[in-house]
Amino acid sequence: MPLTVLDLRCEQRPNPLGVDSPAPRLSWRLESRERSQRQSAYQILVASSKERLDADRGDLWDSGRVASADPLLVPYAGRKLAPGQGVWWKVRAWDRNGIAGAWSKPGVWEMGRLGDWGAARWIRDSRPAPADLYADDPLPIFSKDFALPKNVKSARLCVTGLGYFEARIGPMRLSDAVLEPGWTNYEKRVFYRTFDVTKLLKRGDNQLSILVGNGWWNPLPLLMFGGAAMLPKTLPVGRPRCIAHLEIELQDGSRQTIVTDETWQVRDSEIRFQNNYLGEWHDRREEGRQGRRPIALATEAVGPLLAEPQPPIRTREKLKPVSVTERERGVWLFDFGVNGAGHVRAVFNGATPGQKITLCYGELLHKEGSLNPMTGVCGQIKGGSKERHGATKGSERPEIPAVQQDVYICSGYPEEFFAPKFGFRGFRYVEVRGATNRPELLAEHLSADVESAGEFSCSESLLNEIQ
Repeated sequence: MPLTVLDLRCEQRPNPLGVDSPAPRLSWRLESRERSQRQSAYQILVASSKERLDADRGDLWDSGRVASADPLLVPYAGRKLAPGQGVWWKVRAWDRNGIAGAWSKPGVWEMGRLGDWGAARWIRDSRPAPADLYADDPLPIFSKDFALPKNVKSARLCVTGLGYFEARIGPMRLSDAVLEPGWTNYEKRVFYRTFDVTKLLKRGDNQLSILVGNGWWNPLPLLMFGGAAMLPKTLPVGRPRCIAHLEIELQDGSRQTIVTDETWQVRDSEIRFQNNYLGEWHDRREEGRQGRRPIALATEAVGPLLAEPQPPIRTREKLKPVSVTERERGVWLFDFGVNGAGHVRAVFNGATPGQKITLCYGELLHKEGSLNPMTGVCGQIKGGSKERHGATKGSERPEIPAVQQDVYICSGYPEEFFAPKFGFRGFRYVEVRGATNRPELLAEHLSADVESAGEFSCSESLLNEIQ
């Protein structure tokens, strides 16, 4: 039986959007019912449309028959590709006996911006940072209203934010990925994502909005590792910012482009404080109350924009608590059984407007059974205590311990839902203070959404648990 070509991949991803390499690397997998078969040669066809590819017309590249046993990371060597261009391709392989197999099923990839963002500019909030770095500093939501005169045929959004972003079309979040973009040295490169938003846009009025978190771009002056490092002194930093390029093709063939520029507006989100180490402060009473104001252009230099090369981070495991203990009135301790990195989703009921609920995280308990929050402190001397944000309100002490906690201010709805937007916590235990009734908590462990490449088991139970 001739070789069968399967699992076409461009830059090691199936049918990727936003490929920024001018010579993307192509790979495929081989399958045969015969033992010891191998590829002796291959041919790649790359076309500008599916119709041309179906007709075996490689108008962008026809590699011809190439004598090679290697099906991995073959560089594209065809015509120059344009930003946003769609590309269709297929492969056939010759086996060890020189017999050609059938063409593979077609694959597709789309080019990214390739450094060409047109008129798009980095934008930020026009309001300056507070004098007290530990005071309320609401995360910004940038938005642009626009109208489309026709139905949409195709639309691609390239977007990123520093330090984190969450983009929406109308009320719809574009992805379940979190902690985007991946952390880099922002002086050298900033990653962006490409989204297919065709089905989210409609004829008539639309809105694109981008919530931006502080992440690693706007950290607080926390001393790390006993004073060996202080984040703002060792990393490039700045105020939260974003950039976006939305390319829309309408059904009549016309095009419309929406980019971040001076016409955008910004408003405060309900997230009044966010820090990767100290947690988040949400005030649900602020939801929908914020007026919009003009933005400012972000002029601080950062590195070039590059398509995100790695899999996104997603929720990979959801855990219910194995036990819940009310240690004192209004104080519940949740045990999820194992340590993990991620966050929780919480449901509160019976709260009054303005009621404050605090969630504190830790990996171990004190001997008497109470939460030891210092076991979740990163890079700090394990001592001391804190209130809100890791310090008494109004303090600018950089030596405070980075105890992980989230604060939720209730709106007074009969049932309220809370989940942190940005950052992550390392925890097994969560202590909840201030809720009227017993909350419902679900732990969500986060990790890169990588495919499983194999399995392992042995007679040692500890190794099996680690795996």
